[in-house]
Parts: sequence; C-alpha cells; structure tokens
Amino acid sequence: MSVVRSGHPLHVFGTSRPSDHPRGRAFDVWQIDGHAVVDPATPRSLVERFMRDAAAAGSYNVGGPVLLSGGRTPNQFFSDATHHDHVHVGFRT
Repeated sequence: MSVVRSGHPLHVFGTSRPSDHPRGRAFDVWQIDGHAVVDPATPRSLVERFMRDAAAAGSYNVGGPVLLSGGRTPNQFFSDATHHDHVHVGFRT
C-alpha cells in the first residue's frame, strides 16, 4: 500500500475536484495477498473481493481495474484508465 498523503496530486486526475489523498482520507493498493493488481494472472475474484470488502469497511469510493455493480451509494465503485493497475480506497471523515 502507498500513496496515502504524499506523492499524489492535490486534485483528482483531469479534474478540479480535490483529491482525498492529500487529506489522508484515501490510499492506493498495488498488491493484494502478494498478487499485483495489474498482473493478468491475478484472479479477478481476488480484486473484486478486495474492492467489495473495502466498500463494506466504509469506503465511499472504490476504484480499480474492474467496474463493479451495486454498492450502498450511487457510484460507490468506479473504473478508469488511471486505476487499471491499482485499487483506490477513499473515506469521508
């Protein structure tokens, strides 16, 4: 895990919306149980389970290489080119 506060832009990529990272309210995960998120050999089910577990733990926005349906809030899950190699987990204070 890395990019909790430093090493991340102040705004969400390509927007003027403030990022949760500099505020210490988000983190990014590149490996899950020793498996790189971007590795094609990593089971999709592992990434999906991690993303759903993050949402169940209270994350209001979970992004990654897989666009999941459902969620407790609209657009709780997202996927885009920026998140093809990691999972983003953001929390509100």
